[in-house]
Amino acid sequence: MTRIPKEEIRFDPVSYIDPSGRVFEWKGDIYRAIGPDMAGHFEWLAGQGFFKSLQSQGLIVNTEKTDHLLDGAALVLKHEKITPATYCFEWPPEMLKDAAILTIRLCLELNKHGLTLQDAYPWNVYFKGARPVFIDVGSIVKTGQDMIWGAYQEFCNFFLYPLYLYSAGLYDAARPMLTDYLNGISDRQCFSLLPLRKKFFSRGPLFRLTLTAGLSGAVQKMKLDDKLHAMTKDVSAKADLTKARRHFFEGLLKELESVRFPAGKTPWSSYYAEMKPYTPSADWNAKEKAVFEALNNLKPGSILDIACNKGWYSILAAGHGCRTISFDTDAECISYVYGVAKKENLDITPLVMNLLNPSPTTGWALRQFPSAVERLGADMCLALAFIHHAVFSQWQDFDRVIESIGLFTKKWMLIEYIPKDDEKALLLLSRKKDIFPWYTFDNFKRSIEKRYTILKISDSCPSSRKLVLCEKR
Repeated sequence: MTRIPKEEIRFDPVSYIDPSGRVFEWKGDIYRAIGPDMAGHFEWLAGQGFFKSLQSQGLIVNTEKTDHLLDGAALVLKHEKITPATYCFEWPPEMLKDAAILTIRLCLELNKHGLTLQDAYPWNVYFKGARPVFIDVGSIVKTGQDMIWGAYQEFCNFFLYPLYLYSAGLYDAARPMLTDYLNGISDRQCFSLLPLRKKFFSRGPLFRLTLTAGLSGAVQKMKLDDKLHAMTKDVSAKADLTKARRHFFEGLLKELESVRFPAGKTPWSSYYAEMKPYTPSADWNAKEKAVFEALNNLKPGSILDIACNKGWYSILAAGHGCRTISFDTDAECISYVYGVAKKENLDITPLVMNLLNPSPTTGWALRQFPSAVERLGADMCLALAFIHHAVFSQWQDFDRVIESIGLFTKKWMLIEYIPKDDEKALLLLSRKKDIFPWYTFDNFKRSIEKRYTILKISDSCPSSRKLVLCEKR
């Protein structure tokens, strides 16, 4: 047995309200301290075959009992460490949908054994590449006899209602609302934002919003959990509650699986009209060969692909065994990358994010949810076909862009210079051609050399573009 010194641990600031115990990090590993009242429950749970099966299926984070001792804890569990942590307001719609489906599938499996989830927050789901995993083992509790599912309101606010809005094409409106980690999106907010066709002609919103919250003031005052209490009371008098829960969750799962998102078209979504193969080919251009060579020679363990578009270089990096994070402001492109990563089982975590405005630290005492800079660092950053967007569209200078990338890269940067007379640059410049006289390759190199050692400069494609490979000082 090993006694863990309290001064050596760091409690997770997200894990503060769960009465079952608290999550902490010790010597780089993740543990959960279980209090005396719940130790027997989790000791029993850890030994159950179905619980181990849920782990082997990838539904629940790998968890094992330890013989460690910690003051105030009757049991210490060890969890697999999954990185990086990402948040629902950084996910494209398809990732939120898959996290929701995972949550309900888990509820269906637990219901067979008299268990349920007491929480239904998206922060309980991490992604291993493109595969969602439920991490909050402490949320697994015995079912009560007075409620079909106590976490239903949370599930609606953080999963179902955002998905309704996404399915109506209101992604830009709904995604920022998820930064409200206490409330999510309320039924009233969802109802007011949904277009009429979704309110009255889509079965899910019609049932869950219009008929229960949207029409009468009296109904609006009645919360979802009150409705479920009343429903449970009626059901328990007539039928088996386990069966009623199963039907309830099966209905939710069917509804989630039916959610579809509009296939929009953005200016950059067809940038790679025909995706090339990801293995070396005679068709590869100078840029593709240079990136391949850098990955092959340096062998970074992790990559951050900034402004990844449809993720050709992200997929190339993942094929080299790199844990890959992909950024883009275009949700449709990120959805595409997620679809490929999911289909091919690639270690790629695609996120909707702007390098120049990354997710800040939020929550309690500005410590509860760490910033993107704290969570998403990588051995190497790729910044390909990005600098002209950052300068001409977002009014940055070279120093600011290089500094922003430096916050995320631990060692290397491969960045592409796009000259002002480049076809793509001219699209952005329009009447602003004379505003950026300092935009030259020499000035670009000087900005890089303030923070990095340049290892190699090579032609890109077309050859007027340049690729600069450099190492952080």
